[in-house]
Amino acid sequence: MPLPGPSPKFLPNVVMFGETGTGKSSLVNMLAGRNIAGVSNRAVGGTFSSDSYEVFLNTITYKIWDTAGLNEGIHGSVPAEIALQNLRILVGKMSEGINLLVYCVRGTRFREILKFNYDMFYKIICQGEVPIVIVVTGLEYESPMDAWWEANRAEFGKYGLAFQACACVTATRGKDGMFDEEFEESKKKVEQLIVKNCSEVPGKVDRQRWNQVVEKMQEYQDRYNMRVPEDVALADPRRTSNPLGRSSFLGLRARACVLVGAVVWVGAYAAYAVVSMCGYRVKSSKRPDLV
Repeated sequence: MPLPGPSPKFLPNVVMFGETGTGKSSLVNMLAGRNIAGVSNRAVGGTFSSDSYEVFLNTITYKIWDTAGLNEGIHGSVPAEIALQNLRILVGKMSEGINLLVYCVRGTRFREILKFNYDMFYKIICQGEVPIVIVVTGLEYESPMDAWWEANRAEFGKYGLAFQACACVTATRGKDGMFDEEFEESKKKVEQLIVKNCSEVPGKVDRQRWNQVVEKMQEYQDRYNMRVPEDVALADPRRTSNPLGRSSFLGLRARACVLVGAVVWVGAYAAYAVVSMCGYRVKSSKRPDLV
């Protein structure tokens, strides 16, 4: 059942996120019916920060946010630390909160970065309290386009990625308009996806907990970059010498940990192998590989 329409007192915030090259800017232009967002063909992407665009859909004006990529690496136009800073600024700009998350991905095989971006936006920043949908792009040669999701949705679910709805689309008309029909179909799909799933009540980041959210964002970024297993507790010795008091796992504070083996230093963190945490049993009691 569609959610109630957003309140006219403010423009609902719709955040489009995903790695560079997924066509976020192209989707914004498609919805607007004109080129209002910069599009780049460079591999490193063209979105240097988070920009908003007002788009009119089904009698309502939405504020669509085109975000910086999180994972462009050292050769990208947006280094990871700058992208993380942009995320903090982005959330600060949206004082009314976030009404909908739109996860943009390419129609290719599943990769671990897809889980990273999902966890960063949905679980950490929005704390699982904002509706999230997925738009799969680059499917102009798929017939029908929706067949891609039917064949791949189980793979997303296996890694804990769940969505309220999905749209399989193309954001290009192709050479000489060869994909005009698919493009127009895609535009309607994305419009309906936003209108039906955009919540009336925005999810807001509690300002009193903002420092904790930023801390979790940074830790998750570090954990991903270092490829530290999830059953290893990270403790920052610059803040405390007690790892039990600082360890967190995607927002879960470790209330009970059993440390085994020696301390291993990974970057600025001390890493400890964990047997149990937060009342949940780790699948394997063997010391994880920290190399």
